Amino acid sequence: MRCLLAIGLTLMAHGAMAQDVLTDLAGSWAGSGTFLDRNIEEGIRCRISVTSDESTTNIAGVCASARRNENVNLRIIRNDDGTLTARQENDNSLRRALVLDGVLGQDSIALSGRRGAEETRLTLQLIDPDTLAMTSVTSSASRTQSTTLQFVRR
Repeated sequence: MRCLLAIGLTLMAHGAMAQDVLTDLAGSWAGSGTFLDRNIEEGIRCRISVTSDESTTNIAGVCASARRNENVNLRIIRNDDGTLTARQENDNSLRRALVLDGVLGQDSIALSGRRGAEETRLTLQLIDPDTLAMTSVTSSASRTQSTTLQFVRR
């Protein structure tokens, strides 16, 4: 489920001092929203744990809908030039890892990347210090999947 990468990335946001913000977001988060694929919409819930140091943020957890449960395993690296690189490993897939690149804005983040014919775009908006909104879109020539979630600190 492509939404899982987006979920982990929703925990990043806000300001020029990205390392401080990412470190401050360490802890537990819960979110809910919708996953849309081929005109079928389903509710999704996620629980995420975030650990962070000055160079790397790791996000682990689980997301569930009525039809599936998936693990989240995301590693975010802060590059020397201020950009971010996010890598999601797939525990149950032989597909290569998905890598997204992007930068932080004042109160939002935009990331994008490709894996084969699929393009993934993520946008995140900090609503307040303990609430984040996220939209993820993964598309190819024949299919588009989207996820919207809102996370709160637990």
